[in-house]
Amino acid sequence: MHDFSVVVQARIDGEQRVADAERLAAEFMEAIQPYRGVCSVNEDRWEAIVSVDAADAIDAGAVGATLVRNLAGAVGLPGWPIVRVDAVRSDLLDDEHSRPQPPDLVSGPEAAEILQVSTQRLHQLASEHPEFPKPVYDLKAAKLWSRAAVKAFGEGWARKPGRPRRNTGTQ
Repeated sequence: MHDFSVVVQARIDGEQRVADAERLAAEFMEAIQPYRGVCSVNEDRWEAIVSVDAADAIDAGAVGATLVRNLAGAVGLPGWPIVRVDAVRSDLLDDEHSRPQPPDLVSGPEAAEILQVSTQRLHQLASEHPEFPKPVYDLKAAKLWSRAAVKAFGEGWARKPGRPRRNTGTQ
């Protein structure tokens, strides 16, 4: 037997909505607590994650779905169709969560799209604007920027409409 983390989600079927989601969420949370559970409830969906012991993921999914459905019904949540059941061994889930996540990076064309400028203008900003973020990677084929840094620059950038004036040297 192994410890599994099981996600169970139900969504609205027809017109029956949850009227008092906050109260039901609190009652549902209390009901699933012995199974190291967490939940969320809104007017058209409820979801819970519980821990169960099972021989494999198929058994864990069946046991978890039945358990969650019964506990949801006991607190008065609608018996909507179950639309999602995920079961993963807890040790594997812990391994997945311990791995570093790659940064969310964008290339020049994607950064230009975020800033709503041409790719040429993006490269001009990158080389001339002192506040433009430095690339995370500067590869031979392309530069890659942090999506969050590009968005932050775009929110603080005092963009001027029209084309920049050319400095011809004459006055």
